[in-house]
Parts: sequence; structure tokens; C-alpha cells
Amino acid sequence: MSSLRTPAGRHPYKHTQLKALCFGARSRALCRALLPLIVLLFASIMPAYGQGFMVNPMRIDVEGRPGQTLRVPLELRNTAGNRNQILEVNATHLGQTERGQWGVSNEDPGTSAGFSVSAMDWLDIPQDRVDIGPLEAEEVDLLINIPQNARGTYVAGLLVESPPPEGQSGISVRMRFIIPVIVEIQGRSVRQQVSISDVEMEFVESDDGASTYLTLGILNEGRTFPRVRGTVQVDKESDGRWRTVTRAEYREVGIVPGVQLALLQDLERRLPSGTYRLRADIQVDGRRVAPLVEEITFEGDADADLLAFDQTLTLSPDMLELNVSPGATRTSIITVTNPSDEPITVNATALTPDGLRNVAMGDITGEQLSAASWVEMRPSQFTLRPNGRQNLRVVSSVPRDDLNHANYYAILKLESSYADGQSAGETTSTAHLTNSQVGASPRGSLERVSLTELDAEEGSYAVSARFINIGNVHLEPRLRAQILNPRGRERVGVDLGSDGGFLLPLETREFGGELEAGGLDEGFYALRLTAEFAERENITRQYPVEVTRNAAGELTIEILEDEDDLPEDTELPGGPDVEEQ
Repeated sequence: MSSLRTPAGRHPYKHTQLKALCFGARSRALCRALLPLIVLLFASIMPAYGQGFMVNPMRIDVEGRPGQTLRVPLELRNTAGNRNQILEVNATHLGQTERGQWGVSNEDPGTSAGFSVSAMDWLDIPQDRVDIGPLEAEEVDLLINIPQNARGTYVAGLLVESPPPEGQSGISVRMRFIIPVIVEIQGRSVRQQVSISDVEMEFVESDDGASTYLTLGILNEGRTFPRVRGTVQVDKESDGRWRTVTRAEYREVGIVPGVQLALLQDLERRLPSGTYRLRADIQVDGRRVAPLVEEITFEGDADADLLAFDQTLTLSPDMLELNVSPGATRTSIITVTNPSDEPITVNATALTPDGLRNVAMGDITGEQLSAASWVEMRPSQFTLRPNGRQNLRVVSSVPRDDLNHANYYAILKLESSYADGQSAGETTSTAHLTNSQVGASPRGSLERVSLTELDAEEGSYAVSARFINIGNVHLEPRLRAQILNPRGRERVGVDLGSDGGFLLPLETREFGGELEAGGLDEGFYALRLTAEFAERENITRQYPVEVTRNAAGELTIEILEDEDDLPEDTELPGGPDVEEQ
């Protein structure tokens, strides 16, 4: 992989919350088998206060060159105030379940794919056992020794655990944390090859009820560790045409090289038997790949007498804007319309946006920018007749103290259901509360620029970049990647895409696209990334790249880490790095 990353500490760290779904006898047995792994996983992403000790950071992402040794400090803190804490630190293989969850593995996760992706043998912990006094902390060094032949992405885990009590018989409790270690190798680019392997729909009956489940299969046959998000649209054949029943969304997850995921979604409805069409789409680091469309003969619920279609409610306005001040109560109206020919019941709630959960920058956390606890919708439950309309009062009661930020946000979620309890889908809007006493400051950061090979013979490359909203107001960034010749003229360019609409403060998003660089001659160029996100506000990053071809004519593009890697007297437009404009 050829990529660059801003040094650690300059962008917010984001935890990922995970959820296990268990259904049916076979799946319940699987969940019982995975329970120790799930408990271990949650321990690794949740703060350890009150549990004896805590670890920082909870995940390690590093980049390095072949042959380089990286040093990463790990802070271990004893949170107990009345006793010493002995902790052991050991390296392990890091596995990934088919649901995308991390856990301890007994083997290299790339074994089934025929290549190694484990960095366990690279990890050296000079001090692997520490004795920490009450409420004190110790720093332990992790050394990562990258071999000369390393290319692509490698993973490992650090186990931090308390040893079993000496001389104690019977059952004892040991706390254990697993710290994922992700190592990306800089230098020559490697192949990105992520595809949709299959999509399945299954009707499952269990003691807890009956529902229909969608499984999205994603296969990583490349050597990169991309972020993947997906959707599956379910259509039903009716009167000779296809009608959309529902659309399932799969949250973003990383996928280790050589691993196949099977991501699960509960449709919360009982679908009748018949012919259905499933369309699966995924984005890989913001770049869309080829969809998978399958027609299936589905064996569903024999007792289902109603096809539960999603009913998309009409909301006006799309975004609710409220000007607020400390201690004041504001009320606004949104109009909800049911365009369907079925009566539906609607439950209205205000939630913290996903983009504000488990993110932080400095002393600011995403939850501090959430207005969910201040916002109430009245009525909170109501029934809409076919083509019916309802006015909802959105009441915001702002606290008198601690109103320190310019903008606050809440998701207005409307969950619909039919008379028999089956889901009729959900519709969301956003409430934006503006505190006029604090000025808006749009700011962004461009991180993790990378080039990965898609087809060396054709000269196609995936380009991706991570944009982070480090300001105090939502943004709609537009990103473009260009390869420029020494005169500053664009030879190849592409607009980078991403789903998700506007980007909330502290939120991070991957943008990606495909560069068709087959027509480039060998030589030195500049890769320029530009992000425009507000009026007269933009960021430009620029890096030197080298284009070479092998004996078969296959093209390779490599990002050069330093301008010293350029031959003498080689000049590129703007230099190796163009700062913020």
C-alpha cells in the first residue's frame, strides 16, 4: 500500500460499538461459543473505570517502512485506590469473526487465503509484567519490528490482563483487554480487491418470535485493510414489476486481508414466500464497487397475509433549524405525511446522531454536541391513516448552564409499524440548534491519503482520503484527487465520493474514487488532494509520486515519503506538501 498518515494525536479517536445478534437454535449455540470473545471484545472498547485498570490507547494504528522499528507507548493505569495491580502484556494473533468483530485467534487470520497477515511475531514488549501502585500509571513500550519483505497490511493483538491470584482455589475473576494493532506498510502500492461474495435472505422462527434476516457476504482478496459499508435492497415481484419492500443498511466495518465477512441484518418483518430480487451495494474506502443482483425463490412465512413494505414518510422541513439561548424553550413544527394506502403507527424519538457517538477531540466529546436530551416531540406516538397528515411539535428546552458550543444536533427518528406490529420502516430528520452567542468555525482535516492498485495492466488505482470535521458546525466537503505533471497541469483526476450527506462536528468519513492512470509515462508527478468544505475554505495536500512500468508494461504508482527521494533538480508544482489555504 502506498499511503500517508498525519502523526498520531492530530485527529480524534473513534471507538466502535458492536452488537451480537443471536437467533434460532443454531445461532444461539454459535453465540454461546463466541460469548468469551464478545465479552473480551467489549472489554477492549469500553473504559475500565471501576474494573481495576485501564489501558490507553485502546487501538493502535501505525504505518512504517520495511525494515523499520516503530516504538509505541502504552499507558497502563491502576484505577483501584487501595491495592497494587500486577498486569501482564503479551502478543497474540488477532482474529476477525464473520460479523467483523475482533478477538484472540489461535492462527494467522490470513491462513485460509494462503498468505500471512499476522504481525504477532513483529511485536516486542521489553517490559511484559508491571506492578502498579494504587491510582498510579506505568508506561510500557511496544516495539514493532517490520521485516524487509513486508507489504500491505498486517494485524496483531496485545493482551493486557491480570494474572490469576496466587494460592487461591476455586473460581477467580481475571480482567483482560485486547488491543488491536494495525500495521500498514508504506512504499510500493499493493492490490485492493474487495468484492461482494453473496447475499442471502432467510426466514427464521425461534422462541423469541419470527423474522426475516439478510446476510451480506464481503470478501477481501487483496492486501489492504479498507473500511466497508453496504446496503441491500429487497424488491418483490408484483403484477409483472418489481416493487421495493425495504432497504437494509450495514454500518461501516474494517475487513482484514484474506477474510470473508457475513454481515447480518434483521428486517423485523415476516415476508411471504415468492420471488424476490436482492441488490447488494458496498463502498470500499468511499469508492463504489460492482453491485451484486440476485433473484431468489424465497421460502417465507406461510402465515404472512400482508407484505410489509417500507413506507417512507414525507417530512417538512428536511432539517429543522432552531435558534436557541441558555434557559430558553423553543417550539417548532414539522409536518409528517403518510403517502401509502395503509394505516401506520408512528413512534417519534430524539436520538444522539451516530456521528457524535464515541468521538472526541481534546476535551470535547461528541456527546457534548448532542441536543437529544433537550428535544421532545409531541405527540410521541400517533396513527396516520392512508394519505393522512400530522403536525409534530418539536420542543427544545435548553439548559441554562454549559451552553458553550455554537451548534448542537439531534436525530428526529420516526419508526413506523403496521397494525400487526411488523415494521414499516423508519424516516429520519435532523434538528440543528444554533447558539448565536458562539460563532461558527468551519474547519477540516485531510488524513490518510492512499493509492492502492486495482488493475496494474490497465493502470487503474483506487485513491482514498479521510476527512475529519474538526470545526464546530456541520460541513458538506467536496474532495478531488489529481495527478499533475511538473508544469502543474492535470494529467488524471477524479472527484472522490462518499455516502452520508453532511458531516457533523468531530465526525470522520472516508472518500474514494478510481484514477485511470494507464496513459501516464514513467517519471515523477504530484498527487494533489483538495477538499472544499465552506465558502472560501479549502485544504490542499500534495505529495510527490513516481510512476514506473515493469517488463510486462504494468504500471506502478508509489507515493514518495520525502522530497529527498526525488532525483536532484526535480521540481513539482507547489512542493511536496501544500499547506491549508
